[in-house]
Amino acid sequence: MSHSYTFFIVAIVATQLTATLALPAMGVPAAPDIEDISGFLLFRHAPDNKFEFLLLEKADEPGDWSPPKGHIEKGENALEAAYRELREETSLLERNVQPLMQYSQYFEYETKKDVLKRVTLWPAELLDLDHPIVISDESRAYTWVETAAAVDIIKHQYRLAFFKLVQNLDCHFYLSTC
Repeated sequence: MSHSYTFFIVAIVATQLTATLALPAMGVPAAPDIEDISGFLLFRHAPDNKFEFLLLEKADEPGDWSPPKGHIEKGENALEAAYRELREETSLLERNVQPLMQYSQYFEYETKKDVLKRVTLWPAELLDLDHPIVISDESRAYTWVETAAAVDIIKHQYRLAFFKLVQNLDCHFYLSTC
Protein backbone atom coordinates (compact mmCIF):
# COMPACT_ATOMS: atom_id res chain seq x y z
CA MET A 1 0.00 0.00 0.00
CA SER A 2 1.42 3.37 -0.94
CA HIS A 3 1.76 6.20 1.54
CA SER A 4 -0.64 8.46 -0.37
CA TYR A 5 -3.33 5.75 -0.36
CA THR A 6 -2.89 5.21 3.41
CA PHE A 7 -3.07 8.96 4.00
CA PHE A 8 -6.30 9.12 1.97
CA ILE A 9 -7.96 6.41 4.12
CA VAL A 10 -6.82 8.07 7.36
CA ALA A 11 -8.17 11.41 6.15
CA ILE A 12 -11.59 9.88 5.39
CA VAL A 13 -11.77 8.15 8.79
CA ALA A 14 -10.71 11.34 10.58
CA THR A 15 -13.35 13.34 8.69
CA GLN A 16 -16.07 10.83 9.58
CA LEU A 17 -14.98 10.79 13.23
CA THR A 18 -15.03 14.59 13.37
CA ALA A 19 -18.49 14.65 11.78
CA THR A 20 -19.74 12.03 14.26
CA LEU A 21 -18.37 13.94 17.23
CA ALA A 22 -20.03 17.11 15.96
CA LEU A 23 -23.53 15.59 15.75
CA PRO A 24 -24.86 17.00 19.05
CA ALA A 25 -23.93 20.48 17.89
CA MET A 26 -25.83 19.87 14.65
CA GLY A 27 -29.22 19.51 16.34
CA VAL A 28 -29.17 15.83 17.29
CA PRO A 29 -30.86 15.64 20.70
CA ALA A 30 -28.63 14.80 23.63
CA ALA A 31 -29.55 12.06 26.08
CA PRO A 32 -31.98 13.27 28.75
CA ASP A 33 -30.93 13.97 32.30
CA ILE A 34 -31.98 11.17 34.63
CA GLU A 35 -33.67 11.53 38.02
CA ASP A 36 -34.25 8.50 40.24
CA ILE A 37 -37.33 8.87 42.42
CA SER A 38 -38.96 6.70 45.06
CA GLY A 39 -41.93 6.94 47.36
CA PHE A 40 -44.95 5.34 48.94
CA LEU A 41 -48.51 5.08 47.72
CA LEU A 42 -49.94 5.53 51.19
CA PHE A 43 -53.34 3.95 51.83
CA ARG A 44 -55.80 3.34 54.62
CA HIS A 45 -58.82 1.07 54.77
CA ALA A 46 -62.19 2.66 54.11
CA PRO A 47 -65.65 1.16 54.62
CA ASP A 48 -66.99 -1.47 52.20
CA ASN A 49 -63.61 -3.05 51.43
CA LYS A 50 -62.31 0.08 49.76
CA PHE A 51 -59.06 1.97 50.08
CA GLU A 52 -58.33 5.65 50.46
CA PHE A 53 -55.05 7.00 49.12
CA LEU A 54 -53.05 10.00 50.26
CA LEU A 55 -52.22 12.35 47.41
CA LEU A 56 -50.31 15.63 47.61
CA GLU A 57 -50.81 18.63 45.34
CA LYS A 58 -47.56 20.32 44.37
CA ALA A 59 -47.30 23.93 45.50
CA ASP A 60 -45.70 25.11 42.27
CA GLU A 61 -47.99 23.09 39.96
CA PRO A 62 -51.66 23.40 40.95
CA GLY A 63 -53.61 20.33 39.87
CA ASP A 64 -50.52 18.08 39.93
CA TRP A 65 -51.45 15.36 42.46
CA SER A 66 -49.14 12.47 43.29
CA PRO A 67 -48.09 10.25 46.20
CA PRO A 68 -45.36 11.34 48.63
CA LYS A 69 -42.11 10.75 46.75
CA GLY A 70 -38.87 12.42 45.78
CA HIS A 71 -35.32 12.21 44.53
CA ILE A 72 -32.95 9.55 45.73
CA GLU A 73 -29.98 11.39 47.20
CA LYS A 74 -26.37 10.31 46.89
CA GLY A 75 -25.63 7.52 49.36
CA GLU A 76 -29.30 6.53 49.76
CA ASN A 77 -31.08 3.49 48.43
CA ALA A 78 -34.61 3.76 47.07
CA LEU A 79 -36.30 2.62 50.28
CA GLU A 80 -34.32 5.04 52.46
CA ALA A 81 -35.29 7.86 50.11
CA ALA A 82 -38.97 6.84 50.23
CA TYR A 83 -38.96 6.99 54.05
CA ARG A 84 -37.11 10.33 54.07
CA GLU A 85 -39.54 11.84 51.57
CA LEU A 86 -42.53 10.52 53.53
CA ARG A 87 -41.18 12.18 56.69
CA GLU A 88 -40.34 15.46 54.92
CA GLU A 89 -43.60 15.72 52.95
CA THR A 90 -46.15 14.40 55.49
CA SER A 91 -44.44 14.26 58.93
CA LEU A 92 -45.14 10.50 59.05
CA LEU A 93 -42.38 8.29 60.41
CA GLU A 94 -41.27 4.80 59.49
CA ARG A 95 -43.18 3.35 62.45
CA ASN A 96 -46.44 4.94 61.18
CA VAL A 97 -46.57 2.87 57.98
CA GLN A 98 -46.23 -0.72 56.80
CA PRO A 99 -44.88 -1.05 53.24
CA LEU A 100 -45.91 -4.05 51.19
CA MET A 101 -42.50 -4.52 49.58
CA GLN A 102 -43.56 -7.37 47.31
CA TYR A 103 -45.85 -5.07 45.30
CA SER A 104 -43.38 -2.40 44.20
CA GLN A 105 -43.96 -0.70 40.86
CA TYR A 106 -41.22 0.72 38.66
CA PHE A 107 -41.90 2.99 35.71
CA GLU A 108 -40.23 5.70 33.65
CA TYR A 109 -41.43 8.83 31.94
CA GLU A 110 -39.84 11.82 30.26
CA THR A 111 -40.74 15.38 31.24
CA LYS A 112 -41.21 18.33 28.92
CA LYS A 113 -37.74 19.47 30.01
CA ASP A 114 -36.07 16.28 28.63
CA VAL A 115 -35.60 14.74 32.06
CA LEU A 116 -36.06 10.98 32.32
CA LYS A 117 -37.71 10.17 35.64
CA ARG A 118 -37.27 6.61 36.93
CA VAL A 119 -39.81 6.00 39.66
CA THR A 120 -40.18 3.21 42.23
CA LEU A 121 -43.34 3.17 44.36
CA TRP A 122 -44.38 0.83 47.14
CA PRO A 123 -47.86 0.62 48.61
CA ALA A 124 -47.73 1.37 52.33
CA GLU A 125 -50.54 1.03 54.82
CA LEU A 126 -51.03 3.82 57.33
CA LEU A 127 -50.91 2.14 60.75
CA ASP A 128 -51.44 5.16 62.99
CA LEU A 129 -54.75 6.67 61.86
CA ASP A 130 -54.52 9.35 64.56
CA HIS A 131 -51.16 10.75 63.45
CA PRO A 132 -51.75 14.14 61.83
CA ILE A 133 -50.58 14.76 58.28
CA VAL A 134 -48.45 17.91 58.20
CA ILE A 135 -47.41 18.79 54.68
CA SER A 136 -44.22 20.58 53.70
CA ASP A 137 -43.91 23.79 51.69
CA GLU A 138 -43.48 21.62 48.56
CA SER A 139 -47.22 20.86 48.68
CA ARG A 140 -50.20 23.17 48.75
CA ALA A 141 -52.73 20.55 49.88
CA TYR A 142 -53.32 16.89 50.62
CA THR A 143 -56.35 14.69 50.28
CA TRP A 144 -57.47 11.15 51.07
CA VAL A 145 -59.39 9.81 48.08
CA GLU A 146 -60.95 6.50 47.10
CA THR A 147 -59.72 4.67 44.03
CA ALA A 148 -62.12 6.18 41.47
CA ALA A 149 -61.43 9.74 42.59
CA ALA A 150 -57.68 9.10 42.71
CA VAL A 151 -57.71 7.95 39.09
CA ASP A 152 -59.31 11.26 38.13
CA ILE A 153 -56.74 13.47 39.84
CA ILE A 154 -53.46 11.53 40.04
CA LYS A 155 -50.69 12.71 37.73
CA HIS A 156 -51.22 10.89 34.42
CA GLN A 157 -47.69 9.42 34.38
CA TYR A 158 -48.57 7.56 37.59
CA ARG A 159 -51.92 6.07 36.53
CA LEU A 160 -50.78 2.69 35.18
CA ALA A 161 -48.61 2.04 38.25
CA PHE A 162 -51.51 3.18 40.44
CA PHE A 163 -53.88 0.67 38.77
CA LYS A 164 -51.38 -2.14 39.27
CA LEU A 165 -50.82 -1.23 42.91
CA VAL A 166 -54.57 -1.12 43.60
CA GLN A 167 -55.04 -4.49 41.92
CA ASN A 168 -52.28 -5.94 44.11
CA LEU A 169 -53.87 -4.45 47.23
CA ASP A 170 -57.26 -5.93 46.34
CA CYS A 171 -55.65 -9.34 45.89
CA HIS A 172 -53.61 -9.04 49.08
CA PHE A 173 -56.46 -7.99 51.37
CA TYR A 174 -59.73 -9.19 49.86
CA LEU A 175 -59.24 -12.03 47.39
CA SER A 176 -57.91 -15.48 48.14
CA THR A 177 -56.34 -15.91 44.70
CA CYS A 178 -55.46 -13.54 41.89
